[in-house]
Amino acid sequence: MNKPAVILSDVWIKASIIGTTWAASEIVLGSFLHNLKIPFSGNILAGIGIILLISVSYVWKDKGLFWRAGLICALMKTLSPSAVIFGPMIAIFSQSLLLEASTRLFGRSVLGFVTGAMLAMSWNL
Repeated sequence: MNKPAVILSDVWIKASIIGTTWAASEIVLGSFLHNLKIPFSGNILAGIGIILLISVSYVWKDKGLFWRAGLICALMKTLSPSAVIFGPMIAIFSQSLLLEASTRLFGRSVLGFVTGAMLAMSWNL
């Protein structure tokens, strides 16, 4: 007996593309910066994630894309060889939620993106 195929929505497919790209930068650059003991490396990684999310949002305007990408990135962070995993996982998902909330409140405008970026960057403080 054949099972029906599970059809994923386009939003989840787009979020998986963004989330895996973000996770690759988090895992590779995060391990590299952590081993070099660079201060404020979390802020550098958060900035990269914010730039990635905002730049992709000009092409894909789906609602809920940010938090889904953050969830996928945070789940992929478990594959990181680093000893510290849960703090960055919480930070990644929280940053994506803050950016999503800001763009829902103020729209996908400069105000929404700047407010969301400020809130997401302030999570690391």
